[in-house]
Amino acid sequence: MKQEVYRYQLRTINNGWLGDVILTSDGCFFARTDWGNFNYHWDSAGDIREFILRIDGCYFSGKMLISTDERSKKLEMKCYKFSEKILPALKEAIKKELESEA
Repeated sequence: MKQEVYRYQLRTINNGWLGDVILTSDGCFFARTDWGNFNYHWDSAGDIREFILRIDGCYFSGKMLISTDERSKKLEMKCYKFSEKILPALKEAIKKELESEA
Protein backbone atom coordinates (compact mmCIF):
# COMPACT_ATOMS: atom_id res chain seq x y z
CA MET A 1 0.00 0.00 0.00
CA LYS A 2 1.37 3.39 -1.00
CA GLN A 3 1.69 5.86 1.85
CA GLU A 4 0.89 9.51 1.24
CA VAL A 5 2.81 12.22 3.09
CA TYR A 6 1.37 15.71 3.60
CA ARG A 7 3.68 18.53 4.69
CA TYR A 8 2.49 21.86 6.00
CA GLN A 9 4.63 24.90 6.71
CA LEU A 10 2.35 26.86 9.00
CA ARG A 11 2.57 30.64 9.16
CA THR A 12 0.90 33.47 11.08
CA ILE A 13 -1.26 36.07 9.36
CA ASN A 14 1.88 38.25 9.13
CA ASN A 15 3.84 35.34 7.58
CA GLY A 16 5.73 34.53 10.79
CA TRP A 17 6.74 30.94 11.43
CA LEU A 18 4.30 28.83 13.45
CA GLY A 19 5.68 25.39 12.76
CA ASP A 20 6.14 22.51 10.38
CA VAL A 21 3.68 19.62 10.43
CA ILE A 22 3.82 16.30 8.61
CA LEU A 23 0.83 13.96 8.34
CA THR A 24 0.93 10.49 6.81
CA SER A 25 -1.94 8.55 5.32
CA ASP A 26 -1.45 5.79 7.91
CA GLY A 27 -2.38 8.20 10.74
CA CYS A 28 0.93 9.71 11.87
CA PHE A 29 1.30 13.30 13.03
CA PHE A 30 4.68 15.00 13.49
CA ALA A 31 5.18 18.65 14.45
CA ARG A 32 8.13 20.94 15.08
CA THR A 33 7.04 24.27 16.56
CA ASP A 34 7.99 27.01 19.02
CA TRP A 35 5.51 25.43 21.44
CA GLY A 36 7.17 22.06 21.33
CA ASN A 37 7.82 19.09 19.10
CA PHE A 38 5.02 16.55 19.24
CA ASN A 39 3.99 13.38 17.47
CA TYR A 40 1.10 10.97 17.67
CA HIS A 41 -0.39 8.06 15.73
CA TRP A 42 -4.09 7.45 15.24
CA ASP A 43 -4.76 3.81 14.30
CA SER A 44 -8.10 4.23 12.59
CA ALA A 45 -8.28 7.86 11.55
CA GLY A 46 -9.32 7.13 7.96
CA ASP A 47 -8.22 10.08 5.82
CA ILE A 48 -5.90 11.83 8.29
CA ARG A 49 -6.64 15.24 6.81
CA GLU A 50 -10.41 14.83 7.12
CA PHE A 51 -9.88 13.46 10.63
CA ILE A 52 -7.87 16.52 11.70
CA LEU A 53 -10.64 18.78 10.38
CA ARG A 54 -13.15 17.02 12.70
CA ILE A 55 -11.25 17.12 15.99
CA ASP A 56 -11.32 19.91 18.55
CA GLY A 57 -8.54 21.57 20.51
CA CYS A 58 -9.22 19.79 23.80
CA TYR A 59 -9.04 16.34 22.21
CA PHE A 60 -5.94 17.32 20.21
CA SER A 61 -4.04 18.75 23.18
CA GLY A 62 -4.89 15.65 25.21
CA LYS A 63 -3.37 13.40 22.55
CA MET A 64 -0.24 15.55 22.43
CA LEU A 65 0.06 15.21 26.21
CA ILE A 66 -0.34 11.43 25.97
CA SER A 67 2.50 11.34 23.43
CA THR A 68 4.99 12.62 26.03
CA ASP A 69 6.64 10.66 28.81
CA GLU A 70 6.11 13.45 31.33
CA ARG A 71 3.03 14.61 33.21
CA SER A 72 2.88 18.04 34.79
CA LYS A 73 0.64 21.07 34.87
CA LYS A 74 3.31 23.00 32.95
CA LEU A 75 3.39 20.40 30.16
CA GLU A 76 -0.40 20.26 30.10
CA MET A 77 -0.50 24.03 29.53
CA LYS A 78 2.20 23.73 26.86
CA CYS A 79 0.10 21.13 25.00
CA TYR A 80 -2.96 23.36 25.29
CA LYS A 81 -1.04 26.36 23.91
CA PHE A 82 0.35 24.17 21.12
CA SER A 83 -3.17 23.09 20.22
CA GLU A 84 -4.50 26.63 20.41
CA LYS A 85 -1.85 27.96 18.02
CA ILE A 86 -1.23 25.04 15.67
CA LEU A 87 -4.56 23.26 15.17
CA PRO A 88 -6.46 26.22 13.62
CA ALA A 89 -3.58 26.99 11.22
CA LEU A 90 -3.27 23.31 10.30
CA LYS A 91 -7.00 23.03 9.65
CA GLU A 92 -6.87 26.09 7.40
CA ALA A 93 -3.93 24.65 5.43
CA ILE A 94 -5.72 21.31 5.03
CA LYS A 95 -8.92 23.00 3.85
CA LYS A 96 -6.99 24.94 1.18
CA GLU A 97 -5.20 21.78 0.06
CA LEU A 98 -8.42 19.77 -0.20
CA GLU A 99 -10.13 22.60 -2.12
CA SER A 100 -7.27 22.73 -4.60
CA GLU A 101 -7.52 18.96 -5.13
CA ALA A 102 -11.26 19.12 -5.85
